[in-house]
Amino acid sequence: MLDLGVDPPIGEDDEEVNPLIKALQRGYWDVVGVLVPKALQHDFSTKLLEESMLDFVVAGDYNTLRRFMKSFQIPGSGKLLCAALLLSPDNLGPIADEMVSMIVEHMDDFNKPSSFTPDAKKVKVGWESFSPIHAACRAKKTFNRKLIQSLIDKEVVLSEWGTEMFAETNWGGKRHSKTFAKRLPLHYAAENHHSSFKIIELLAKAYPEAMFKHVDDKPGRKLPCQCIRPSDEAKQQLEELMYEYVCARFDSVNKSEKGECIQLIRMALVFEQARTLKEHKLSRGKLSFVVEELMPTVLEASQDVDFTAELQRFVEAHPRVDLGRTSAAKVAVESIHNISEVLKSDFWQLLTLAECGGIDVAQLKELVNHELEARLKWVVSRISREGEGEGEGETAGLGTEGTTDSPSRSDAVRYGIFILSGLIAQIIAAQPKKVPKKDDEEDYEGHDFEGFEEDEDAGAESAVAEVLCSVGATLQSSETLDVIVGAYCQELQLPKDWNLLGVLRQGLDGCAVNGIFFSGGDLVMKKYVPVRSATFEWIRGLFENTFLHRYTRDRRGGKVPDALTVEEVDQVFNCGSWLEYEIRRQKVYQELQEKGPAWTGEFRTDVCTKGERAEWFQSDQYPGGINEHWLYHGTSGAGESGITEGDFRLNLAGSNAGTLYGNGAYLAEAVSKSDEYTTPHGAKNLRTILLCLSCLGRVNYNDEKRPDGDELANSCKGGGFQSILGDREKIRGTYREIIVFDDNLIYPGYICRYKRVEKEKEES
Repeated sequence: MLDLGVDPPIGEDDEEVNPLIKALQRGYWDVVGVLVPKALQHDFSTKLLEESMLDFVVAGDYNTLRRFMKSFQIPGSGKLLCAALLLSPDNLGPIADEMVSMIVEHMDDFNKPSSFTPDAKKVKVGWESFSPIHAACRAKKTFNRKLIQSLIDKEVVLSEWGTEMFAETNWGGKRHSKTFAKRLPLHYAAENHHSSFKIIELLAKAYPEAMFKHVDDKPGRKLPCQCIRPSDEAKQQLEELMYEYVCARFDSVNKSEKGECIQLIRMALVFEQARTLKEHKLSRGKLSFVVEELMPTVLEASQDVDFTAELQRFVEAHPRVDLGRTSAAKVAVESIHNISEVLKSDFWQLLTLAECGGIDVAQLKELVNHELEARLKWVVSRISREGEGEGEGETAGLGTEGTTDSPSRSDAVRYGIFILSGLIAQIIAAQPKKVPKKDDEEDYEGHDFEGFEEDEDAGAESAVAEVLCSVGATLQSSETLDVIVGAYCQELQLPKDWNLLGVLRQGLDGCAVNGIFFSGGDLVMKKYVPVRSATFEWIRGLFENTFLHRYTRDRRGGKVPDALTVEEVDQVFNCGSWLEYEIRRQKVYQELQEKGPAWTGEFRTDVCTKGERAEWFQSDQYPGGINEHWLYHGTSGAGESGITEGDFRLNLAGSNAGTLYGNGAYLAEAVSKSDEYTTPHGAKNLRTILLCLSCLGRVNYNDEKRPDGDELANSCKGGGFQSILGDREKIRGTYREIIVFDDNLIYPGYICRYKRVEKEKEES
């Protein structure tokens, strides 16, 4: 049939039309083999094959796995290799090594991270952001020294952090997840009793800085040398390696490079705090000589008044792009905790000395304030010098990649916001247990501020917190903050009712903000919505009133819950995504004026029964409206961060839901419909539905039993419509679905985390 030109929809997640799904379910391996070449052309079917191979690994079915990989030529993956190292049965013996070797033989990318969620029933061990080197260092039952050596020889990345998870069922029958603190490969190898010092030494020499990194990248946690059992000779050997490295770096240090001096001082202080080696074994004595020699250079205040070079490095690291149209490999959503690495500046590294008690706090406060104020005043001078009108032209090119030879006024404003955001990120990191200020702390009772982490010693961060609080308090009254934020809000046309300046001030005080990033070249923040606020009540009311007890095949045999209870809500401030939305809705308004409306009607989400409906998006620019509505989009934990910190990726849309109406972003007016596509995640096992502001414009209404997805999609791609309303409620008695084909027509305004309720018993 394939030879005759039959083209089955192998890329669709629909078992009624996709033969690959049934073939895998029933074990028709000859059929699978015929379909593999086509399956590898689609993301969904490729992942389907990978998941099937994962099942074989967990079951220890080496023969079937070998048939898949060798006969069908299905490539291996980092996730599959991690599973073979961590999840294969204990009784496989030599077969376990053969399985690992076969997967390695069929792999190309050994750096791509993967995640796997444990379920406590079948598989108790899971991970986040693990690459094969993490799993190889962590594995015990299949510890493979040759594999680790091979990965190091391949120059795999050793500086990325990985997180291990564990799931179990307690005596009450409830599933319970624990997420351990993140670690580098060297931490895992040091903790692994099966690893020899030779392996630890190889890892340490390949990435020496890891020897001075604490677990979870937090002062007070264990260093790799402290992860080794005290009685183990390898502990002293690793300390000797640390000592030799610092001495060698000191002999070649350029004392005029303040950043290099700070790094070396920090390493010396970290070593002295952790060492168990006797002083007589130190060939040059204590490393205090490093601190005494280099500290005067560090304490000299910067004389720079021009930070153009630093600005240029920021622009190169964070060009403005549209994440909805740019591949993930090209532009990653980055955290800005490591601001010094982006700017190649020693300014931010000063705080690392406070972490290890190597500098007088009063001196550090003065120095950090001086450095920060110098940069922000320089940004303000650029804003004033280059005029107010230039920013409008800058935003017109948003979504196109590339930088100019000379950084613009717009770039200077972003650079200022980046520094402010970096400071807030550090304040949040230094004060993880501080509850956001509010009239009543119970407003925040639904949030897990500390996470489900191992016990940690926060005392080592007190000096950093003291410095940051001082700097934050100084900025609160600084005019530079008002000028820079004001210019940024004007350029990106941000809603006034966002009160971005107020949110940033709360962040400087260590309150309310629970996440801050730079994505696609612009600021992204997440802010707690208080449980007792009018906004939280509005969302709670929406969940109650838009829940319909209706079953569809997308539940895959699962029960329809009795209700959904909202536990946490975060408001999303994705500044770059908002500008894209604002520019697009201006064009939609023009098209509505020219062609007139199509379908106009109400959705269930338009009705407010509790609290106060969010109206911060309203604008006087659109008399008569542009058909805007709040609608739902159900997603996973990874989807939550990917969409809110980046954007909707329409090349991935439909991977959960099928593509009945074309390959677009699917939205719903009924919360129970979006619930079908969610998965529990995190320590609390919560699910995520995004409440999205959606500009639907001219809606193409469809009530056909078998719609033509391509024809409908084309109607929204130059055919005069902006969205589709598929009325399956009228046809099948299920739900109405809304589909858009432009990611800039959707803005994810709120993250709603919730639990399913079944027969008055909450989902555990």
